[in-house]
Amino acid sequence: IEIGFGNGEFLIKKAISNPEELYIGVEVYLNGIIKVLQNILDFKLKNIILSNMNGVYFLKSIPHKSVDNIYIINPDPWIKKKHNKRRIMTYEVIETLNKIIKVKNSIYMTTDSEPYLNDTIKLLNEHQSSLGKYSMRVLSKNDELYGISRYQKKALKKGRKIYQLLL
Repeated sequence: IEIGFGNGEFLIKKAISNPEELYIGVEVYLNGIIKVLQNILDFKLKNIILSNMNGVYFLKSIPHKSVDNIYIINPDPWIKKKHNKRRIMTYEVIETLNKIIKVKNSIYMTTDSEPYLNDTIKLLNEHQSSLGKYSMRVLSKNDELYGISRYQKKALKKGRKIYQLLL
């Protein structure tokens, strides 16, 4: 599952590379859905399901221990304090993600926003007993999740690092 797939660069790449695997993309913005639908037609992909449902509601509908991997690639950091409630990486969402993955260390989140990274790490540390352990690292050019989205490419052009949390 990719939550908030944007223009779908990663989703399409994964579906093309692994035609026997099923990929689910969740995105609320119509432009992104249209772009992915066009790519599905162009590449004749049969292994992608799309949903335009709110990601939190979608995740709550997934059976427990049924998902291999979850990707959240550079989610909107909602920088303004009054917008923080819109962030995808909340206690409730992380708790739900942990319930639906089959095995630990299957949730990948990337960001170039150090404040978002720090806030998420703080949240994970505060709730480590219920959310479990995590790891954080800076991605390099050889990593699968490095430079895979339009937002990551913009961040890299500005000299920012891409961080990955693995939960």
